[in-house]
This record gives sequence, C-alpha cells and structure tokens, in this order.
Amino acid sequence: MELFSGTMSFLLILFVSCFFCLGKATDCGGKSVTQTIVVDQQGKAAFRTVQDAIDSVKSNNDQWVRIHIKPGLYIERVTIPLEKPCIILEGEGSSTTTISYSDHLSINNNATFTSSSSNVVASGITFKNSYNVANKIYEWKDAGSERIEPANAARIYGDKSFFYNCSFVGYQDTLFDAYGRHYYKDCHIQGDIDFIFGSAQSYYENCWMDVVGRDSSLPGFVTAQGRKNSDDPGGFVFEGGSIRGNGEVNLGRAWRAYSRVIFHQTYFDSIITPQGWVAWNASGNESTTTYAEIDCKGPGADSSKRVPWTKRLTTDCGGNNVTETIIVGKEGEAAFRTVQEAIDSVKSNNDQWVKIHIQAGLYIERVTIPTEKPCIILEGEGNSTTTISYSDHRSKNNNSTFTSLSSSVVASGITFKNSYNVDIKTDESYDMGSQIEPANAARLHGDKYFFYNCSFVGYQDTLYDQYGRHYFKDCYIQGEVDFIYGSGQSYYENCWINVVGRSPNLAGFVTAQGRSSPDDPDGFVFEGGFLIGNGKVNLGRAWSPYSRVIFHNTYFSSIVTPQGWSAWHYVGNENGLTYAEVDCEGPGADTSKRVSWLKKLNNSEIENFSLKSFINSDGWIDNLPKISS
Repeated sequence: MELFSGTMSFLLILFVSCFFCLGKATDCGGKSVTQTIVVDQQGKAAFRTVQDAIDSVKSNNDQWVRIHIKPGLYIERVTIPLEKPCIILEGEGSSTTTISYSDHLSINNNATFTSSSSNVVASGITFKNSYNVANKIYEWKDAGSERIEPANAARIYGDKSFFYNCSFVGYQDTLFDAYGRHYYKDCHIQGDIDFIFGSAQSYYENCWMDVVGRDSSLPGFVTAQGRKNSDDPGGFVFEGGSIRGNGEVNLGRAWRAYSRVIFHQTYFDSIITPQGWVAWNASGNESTTTYAEIDCKGPGADSSKRVPWTKRLTTDCGGNNVTETIIVGKEGEAAFRTVQEAIDSVKSNNDQWVKIHIQAGLYIERVTIPTEKPCIILEGEGNSTTTISYSDHRSKNNNSTFTSLSSSVVASGITFKNSYNVDIKTDESYDMGSQIEPANAARLHGDKYFFYNCSFVGYQDTLYDQYGRHYFKDCYIQGEVDFIYGSGQSYYENCWINVVGRSPNLAGFVTAQGRSSPDDPDGFVFEGGFLIGNGKVNLGRAWSPYSRVIFHNTYFSSIVTPQGWSAWHYVGNENGLTYAEVDCEGPGADTSKRVSWLKKLNNSEIENFSLKSFINSDGWIDNLPKISS
C-alpha cells in the first residue's frame, strides 16, 4: 500500500470549490430564478413533456430558468443542448417524478437524460434507463431475457452541474459522468457494472450506491473512472454515503491509466470484494492510478486484503510543531474580531498546524471549520473566560454553535454553548413552558479531534459527536436529553457530566449512541470522571441497533435511575447493544436493578476499550502539539 504524506487534497476543495476558476464563468444572474415553466403530463400546465419545456428556453440563456416537473412517469429521451445553460429541473421527489426511456445504442447515444450545457441543477427526479431493468421500479428482468448492454440513465457533459436528491437507475453504465465539475448530494445510484463511469471531476456527498448483482460468481464494478493523464483534474470523490445491495462488487476498475477514485467515510456492506480494485486498462501501470479508502466503515471496509497498489492518504499536519499563530480578540491589536474570520484566513488544504488563539470574551457567532481546512488548533484562555455562543434549534445538521468537518482539530480552554433552551446569564433552565428542541453546542464530523478543558453547554443534543475518532480530556458537558449523541468513536477521560433536570418525574438520557453495525468501530467510552446534577437521568438509550457505551471508573451520583439504560426503538433486539459499567462508584453505581441485558466485560474486553486500543492504535494522539489551558 503506497503512502501519500501531506493533505487529502483530492477532497471537496479540489472537486467543488474550484467551480469558478476555469474560463469565463456564466453565473446565470446570481441566485435568482427569473422564470418558472411547469410540465404536467396530464395537460394541466404549459407543457406535457420535459423536452418541450427545455426547447422553449431561449438559446444562450444567461438567467436561471426553472422547469418544475409534476409527479408522473415521463417516457421520453431528454436532452439539454450546449446552447441552453442555466436550467433547473425540479421534480417533486425521486419517488414520484421519473424520466424513463429504454435504449442501448452507443455510449454517446443511449442516455435517457443528456446534459451538454453548463450550469445545470436537478432535484427530486429519477432518471432511468429501463433497458435491462423491469418497468416496475427496482425489479429485475430474468438474467437471460436480454443481452446485457451499456444503457445510460444519464450522460453529464457540461461543467458546473448539481444533482440533489435524484436517483439514477440502470444496470450497466448507469451514470455516464463524462466531463466537467459535478456535485451529487443525497442521491441514489443503482447498477452493477461500471455504473458510475466517465472522466468528470465529481464529488458525491452522502450518496447511496445500490448494487443489484445478478451473478454472485461474477463481481461487478461500482466505478470505471477515466482520468487521462497526471495533469487531468478528473476523478471521483465519495464523501460519506454507503454501498449496499446484493451479489459481490469491486469498488472500481481503471477505464484509463490515471484513473482516480477516493472513498472517504463511506459505509461498505459485505458485498465488497476483498481485493476491492481491478487495474483493467492500467494493468502493468498500476502506480499511475489513485485509488484510496479513508476512514470507511462497515463489514466491507477491511482493507487488509486490498490490492497492494491502493494509495494511503494521510494528514499528519507536519508533526507536533505549530507553524503559525493567529490572534482573535474583542479589542486591542488582535488580527481578527471573530473566530470565523480567523478560520477563514487559513489556507485551504492546509497541512501544517495553525493555532488560533482566542482571547477572553463572549463571542456570539456560529463557527464552522470546513472540510478543506484541517490542522487547526483553537486555543482559548480558559473555559470560564472564553465562550463561543449562539442560539439556534433548526435541523440536527444545521443548528450547531460550533461545527467541525475537517480532520485533525484541537481545541482547549473554550466553552461552546447553544443558548437556546438555556438561560444565557446563569445557565439555568428556562421555564418548563419553553418549547424544547434539539440545539447542538457542537457538531463534530471529522477524524482525529482532541478537546482539552473545554465545556459544552446546552439542554437537548448538546454534543453531536457525529463521526470520527475523538478524545475529550478534562471537559465539562451539560444537558439533559441525549446530550452526548452520535456515531463517533470517542474516548471521554476525566470529564464532568452535569445533568440539568427540569422535571423530577421525567428522566433524561446522557447518551444516544448511533453504532449501526456490529462491524462498526464506533462507540463512547467514559474513563473516570463524574456524573452529577439534579433530577433523574438514564445513562443512555439506543439510537441505532448496535449502540455501544462503556463507563469505567466513573462516579455516579444518586440521579442515575435504577434501570440505567433504555433500548428505545430496539426493544426485543437488546442483544445487539453493548452497554457496560465497569468499576464505577457512587450512590448511582448500584447495578442490582439495571436492565437484564447490561453487558459484563472480561479483562481482555475491557482492554479493547482503553485509550490506546480504542482510538489511538496508530499513535495520532502522541503526535499532537503541546497545548495550554
């Protein structure tokens, strides 16, 4: 396995944020839509077919035009020609709005949907090539009923195309991601053979790849990427999402010699072959390909038997030295007045530690570290004097005071607070008449995080420990309902957990851990520390079917309920849960009345949940820079 030191430079910044760096940009008049055209096959709108609506858009259009497509099955071939940019195709949901056709001519002429222009957006639509696929959605014809041929559901040629909540349904060559920069978000892509292929420069975020294998003895291929040379910017990046289905499948094969595909934090079902990749047209020149799997999970994510020429991408941030310090302060000669401005000043794809020192004060702002800015240290002057606070309660992915999406982040001496549901002056709960909503103080979605002497203050869903390996040491975490939750692989050492109970008759929950498979490495381990406060609280409830939480040598005050744990949505499937209390003490540590399915760990199992074994087997914590506070 070849090692690439430095940054994971193939991720979002390379594939998406450069949308306006090539040639003369067409901005389509900004974010405003100047015209909406409605399509309804029942005749209750301007057009009955999608193609007729596209044809009505003037050539060389330079303003956004929305084509709203009413629910229905539109059996037609649809093409957006080169001279018609700035078009939005808006369906009413991929389960209700479908464009379908059946063809299997050449790869340049068989697509149900072809887009050749730049600046195209599509949402809520299924694009389907029904050749090799039964007319009833997602049911297959008999394997011998037709010869298998390439049959594109979509062929995307233009630059700057965005697909949101769309489905692409086919069998072989489903999505011809031909050329240009493309962004796919929350999409579903179905097939078995090279069903995502082409030479485009594309980013797939949280997409579901659905493998429909017809022959269990003949593995398929998710990708066949066609990068032509080392200077070609093309490649496919998959961020999050999953590969599931039936049969067996390889992650990809090289359509051309410089093929490039990266999977990052993707869930792989057991259908992935052990070798994972095939050189195909790069056979004998495997070193020119770039195939990598980073922080993926699931039963198919075991890379121990992968082909030896896969790449290993790392971010080591240059060791434990800090190369730059940026000062944030409310007054004086600080470089920035807000924390976000300081983060924004860090260069993209940074590969050296940058310290942002935050002087004492209350910073009322929402702060985000984006995916493309790893290797950042946020250093406050103490969690009693340096506070970042905001008030929001929207969706769980958009309400956080602090969001971190990159890898390799350190924070010390800071309070992160969501003041919604919390009294800003005293941290006392509002009156029970207040509406209770999830309100994150922090959302953490990146690998290799260290929080030292930090506070997380909220009420419901305070700390969204979403994904990645995280180490919390000497931290304070406050809330009552699911206030430490997510699918992180996290170790909490000597942390003070403070329960703010509003109702003596309604017990809260400290954790809601979201491990979804027995092969997932995630879980929460609490080593030492204290669980105190008022009211009553359960230690946790199962957010997902394999939820895992361990308390070791922790002090429990009398607020812990006798039963301690709840199976929540997984009553009857408690055997999949791993909840354990080892050598805990205090009036709440009596386990005699705990749920019957509480696990008892032997010495070797306990060792598996030590700091080194659970999150630090590669020594990343040992290489962190020295921090203060």
